Amino acid sequence: MTGRRLKLAVILLVLASSALALLAWSQTWISAGVLQSGTATKTLEVTGSTAAPGLTALALAGLALAGALSIAGPVIRIVLGLLEILVGFSVGLSAALAIGDPAAASAALVTAATGIAGKDSVTDGVVASVSTPWPYLALVAGILMSAAGVLIWATARRWPRPGARYQSVRFEAADAAAPTGQTPAVSSADPSSDAVDDWDGLTRGEDSTHKRRSMSFESVDPGEGHSIAAWTAVTIMLVAVTIGTVAFFLAMVWLVWASAALLVVGVATGWVLSKVGYGVGDVKPHEGH
Repeated sequence: MTGRRLKLAVILLVLASSALALLAWSQTWISAGVLQSGTATKTLEVTGSTAAPGLTALALAGLALAGALSIAGPVIRIVLGLLEILVGFSVGLSAALAIGDPAAASAALVTAATGIAGKDSVTDGVVASVSTPWPYLALVAGILMSAAGVLIWATARRWPRPGARYQSVRFEAADAAAPTGQTPAVSSADPSSDAVDDWDGLTRGEDSTHKRRSMSFESVDPGEGHSIAAWTAVTIMLVAVTIGTVAFFLAMVWLVWASAALLVVGVATGWVLSKVGYGVGDVKPHEGH
């Protein structure tokens, strides 16, 4: 597989797994039977937003990483790959916790519906629970995201560069200026045309050597993603994912969402900096003297 196809396949895998996690978050994960007064029970439909509230922010982080991968160089790809592994692990862990303890995952909804509070009370109040396929699909999405991160880390050097080489053409005059009254002539790529022009110039008493222009070609390498724009974006994104992961384990949902917003800010900052001249390929060719 070529480097370009490999890059496309990995980015599509990141997008697909993140979209699957986002879709799973919006579906019903658990049907919980809650004991009410007497022997009556009430069935509650627990969605992913209740069972794993931080999942949507993690899925959005994966989507943002896919966008950053499309413009990043080899070194930054490795950093993004490690971040993708971390995000995928968090997604998988949130799904595994909901599968392993449905009563705890249903606690917020049970408390809102019945007024029962406290871990032990909620556990005793949930008399039956059935998990749907969606938490398992969320677990698969987390595994796929981590696998995509490993692929990014392992194949980053094989991907094509974010820019292509180009040639800059520079014209230099042999003399400071052509003789007064004479029209400068630029050499043609066709040798026979050059000969005709030179002969016509000689018949008019002109020296064609004063009208030559030297042409030089310079190959400019736009680099491999090492730019102010790229590093600024990745630094902000790294801080955002780190904060979001810690907040996820501390069950601080608002901070997870704030980190997701900071992640988007990081991508936007990199894009803006690249547009104002701090991105990959912003190399100015030498000007003629």
